[in-house]
Amino acid sequence: MTDDVSPTKATGNTLQSTSDASQKISGAAGRRDAAALRRIAMWAGGANIGRRLAFVLMVVGVSAAIATFLTLAGKSNFGMGKSALDVLVAIDLLLVLALGAFVVQALVRMWGERRSGLAAARLHVRLVGLFSVVAIVPAILAVVLAALFFNVTIQNWFSDRVRQAVEGSVRISEAYLSEHEQTFRSDAIAMSEELNRIWPRVATDSRRTQRSLEILAERHSVHGALLLDPFKRTLTEAGFTSSLSFDLPPAWALVDSSSGQPVVLVAEDRDRIRALIGLDVQPKVFLYVGRFIDPNVLELRDATQRAARDYELVESELTALQIELAAIFVIVTLLLLMTAVGLAFVFANRLTRPIASLVHASEMVRSGNLGVRLPEARLSDDEIGMLTRSFNRMTRQLDEQRGELTEANRQLEDRRRFTEAVLGGVSAGVVGLDSAGRVSLPNRSATALLGLRLDELMGCELGVCVPELSELIGRAIEMPERQVEGEVDVKTSADVKTLHVRIAAEYDTQGAVIGFVVTFDDVTELQSAQRKAAWADVARRIAHEIKNPLTPIQLSAERLKRKYLAEIDSDPEVFAQCTETIVRQVGDIGRMVDEFSAFARMPNPIMQPASLTKIAREAIFLQDQVRNDIKFETAFSDGPVMVSCDAGLVSQALTNLLQNAVDAIVGRSDNRTETGWVRLGISESGGDVKITVEDNGRG
Repeated sequence: MTDDVSPTKATGNTLQSTSDASQKISGAAGRRDAAALRRIAMWAGGANIGRRLAFVLMVVGVSAAIATFLTLAGKSNFGMGKSALDVLVAIDLLLVLALGAFVVQALVRMWGERRSGLAAARLHVRLVGLFSVVAIVPAILAVVLAALFFNVTIQNWFSDRVRQAVEGSVRISEAYLSEHEQTFRSDAIAMSEELNRIWPRVATDSRRTQRSLEILAERHSVHGALLLDPFKRTLTEAGFTSSLSFDLPPAWALVDSSSGQPVVLVAEDRDRIRALIGLDVQPKVFLYVGRFIDPNVLELRDATQRAARDYELVESELTALQIELAAIFVIVTLLLLMTAVGLAFVFANRLTRPIASLVHASEMVRSGNLGVRLPEARLSDDEIGMLTRSFNRMTRQLDEQRGELTEANRQLEDRRRFTEAVLGGVSAGVVGLDSAGRVSLPNRSATALLGLRLDELMGCELGVCVPELSELIGRAIEMPERQVEGEVDVKTSADVKTLHVRIAAEYDTQGAVIGFVVTFDDVTELQSAQRKAAWADVARRIAHEIKNPLTPIQLSAERLKRKYLAEIDSDPEVFAQCTETIVRQVGDIGRMVDEFSAFARMPNPIMQPASLTKIAREAIFLQDQVRNDIKFETAFSDGPVMVSCDAGLVSQALTNLLQNAVDAIVGRSDNRTETGWVRLGISESGGDVKITVEDNGRG
């Protein structure tokens, strides 16, 4: 990202040169920062895939660990689900290796960032350490507790009491079936005895035989009964005999039961029991009865036997099982640890990435690049997002304000150069002071009139550099609302100059005093001219008063000589000599009076080509600097109006006319509130030039 503020042109002053230099530096820094941001963006684009893959691995790792625990906790028999557990352990081991590679890569990258001093690297290390500890400790505690729980559970499973309970349950199930067989044997013997007793009465009647057999089968809870001959042919049946008909007793059972002792036969699946007993009748008859065993009893008996066999198998492999469980817990622990550290890296990166961007952007701002902006598209509404948006608003405002400040400085510089150019062409001395009386803007005429160099005058207190002005400056500071005016004699290295000084206050838009404007003219020659003019006026008056009686005296002396010279008899030569002396002395006095009158005349002008507009501007500029409360206007073109004149006398005349106009405005007694104005105009008509001075003062 580059700087939006374009460099301003060189102006030759310190402020602008500094601005140009800083602009060049900020431009170079902006290019370097833009390249750094592009490199970071390219790295982020490539790192997104790695981060997503790592996040997927962590989610799968947590899921695999949970599945492994559930598989261990959910098995009712250690022989069940062995293949599924092996697959889960293999998956856990692969995930441990993958996450371990990710964690090692992240650690190497974090260490490299720390050594290279990248932004927020130390904070990144601290956050990773903190999150790792916070995540690892609960994971280790959970796994240790789970391992202890499994070990305690296994020890409880294989205790002596559990072993005795398992063996007892097997014996109980076998005893129950044995008792059931004995009961069935007794029922078979009882049925055979009753059939022996009633056989003589029912042997000849098959219906009565069947009915009696059904009654006996129902009485002794026999599900089926058959009467067989020695050749296994069915004589009579009662109850559910289908299973008995298809499963006839073997020949050896007929032989063993012929003596009257029952032979008990149990089915292969032990779901039914049969008994065969020979009756004490002739011809020989066998009683063949059967009874179904309750399926729930059989299922419980089978489950008990299976549990006992599994228990014995696991007990024989207990050491190997504990080693296997320990290995599984170690793998799951490593998986959880790698996942926890990976999550610590993910959360630390998520927190430090915007902070690092802010630090880097702050460094760019510090180097002068105010055009830097942070992306806001994917920011959340948390405090970091608010901080990023505030940073962008701040840099945007700083950028705009710097542009405005640069433009304002440029305008001020242009105005300063214009003011210096204007003041440089003014013969009067003009000095700008701040509110404390220190010099901020002198013109060349001021340095020449005060006999000081520009570097001596800039920044010093004018009352200290020129002690003769201290009294007037003090009065102006004490009473800024009044214009201070006076004449002072300033001693320079060459001579002593009489300066006519005017001091006026300068106000800001709120009416506070921000400085003073001091204007002064060298009135040394003017005072000399004024003294000469005064003496000339006195001489003219004296000459006039003296010359008035000289003519009558001369005429009277000449008349006395003409009229009375012939009438004087005694010593006429003396009379003539006296009258001639009177006439001669009167003539001498007349010549002396003429010479005295010549001294009272205006000096002879020195005619040279000069610009009336320039003379007029200088005259009105001086008054404008002194009287800020009066509006001075000019009514002539910018081009020069060249005439042959004495520039000094014309300037003197214009100054007197303008001063008369100012005095007329100040002396108004009609309490008018309108602003006073003075207009100086120059117009050409044919070959003549007309100068007019107008004002809205009294008169």
